[in-house]
Amino acid sequence: MSERGLDTRLGVLLAMIVLVAVIWAMAFVSKHFERVAAAVAPIEAIAPEQLSVIVAGSGGTFENPVRRGPALVAALGKDLALFDAGRAVADGLRLAAVPVSQPRAVFLSSLLPENTAGLDDLWLQAWLEGAEAPLVVYGPEGTAELVAALTTAHARGAAAQAAGFALAPEGGRIEAREIEDGAAIEVGALRVRAFALAGGPLPAFAYRVEGGGRAYAFAGATWDPDAVVRAAEKADVLAIEGVYRASLDMAAEVGLDIALLRKEAERHVALEDVGALATRASVRSVLLARLRPPPAFHYQYEDIVEASFRGPVRIAEDGETITP
Repeated sequence: MSERGLDTRLGVLLAMIVLVAVIWAMAFVSKHFERVAAAVAPIEAIAPEQLSVIVAGSGGTFENPVRRGPALVAALGKDLALFDAGRAVADGLRLAAVPVSQPRAVFLSSLLPENTAGLDDLWLQAWLEGAEAPLVVYGPEGTAELVAALTTAHARGAAAQAAGFALAPEGGRIEAREIEDGAAIEVGALRVRAFALAGGPLPAFAYRVEGGGRAYAFAGATWDPDAVVRAAEKADVLAIEGVYRASLDMAAEVGLDIALLRKEAERHVALEDVGALATRASVRSVLLARLRPPPAFHYQYEDIVEASFRGPVRIAEDGETITP
């Protein structure tokens, strides 16, 4: 081969390498800008044709960098009901492609901080993003006091935000509705019923939501299994928490200090008992959230529940939508 031919081939090879590098660089930049745009671009209101569960947060009491605080959404058409508003709920809604201004009704399972920590985030961020109707918070005794305290705490900042961005006054209102056992509330096409839990450290509810011929149950607190069973009777999905108590025993055996975790476990249903509870309620499927400790592998916890429940079991992941 002549020297000139060799130089030509080397030149072509070099040009191809440069071209590939440029294409890869452009793809990287394009993907980066796509992610940035997705984080700030307006989101269209969702409108599922069937009753669906949307996971805005699947975490529990303790901070977890990969799971936001507890927040599950029931959605049918453009009607949404949010069950609990844990840490970073506004971020969780965006991850699930739900406009933070769309949920206008929140149902608190209890006033434990894990359920309320994101309430002001939801309220004020939704207002900033164009909410035109008040945020209504349903919950047990003490809900009105909580909402009043949030309103007072944010009064100055909220007023400045409203003036700076010319926000609709109605969208900046947050209202409390304290409810009792058996309360039935309509949220558009959704009908939500509250089931009071007895024997716990503070008032709490399990909820049942019906719409479009389907029924879902949400149990963010479980210290009264009988009430949870009543709420979940023949539901299509039971969204429930659980503590893997065997893991606590194993941690204790190797000398770890689990006193705090044991105290938390005392007021939550054992993961080992969830399957039997779901069977009692004759539910069709189980959605596990607020798991303690979080699972290393999903199949481990799913297998535990499936040992006493004949039906689909899945572990909730932030951002997913579930439509049986």
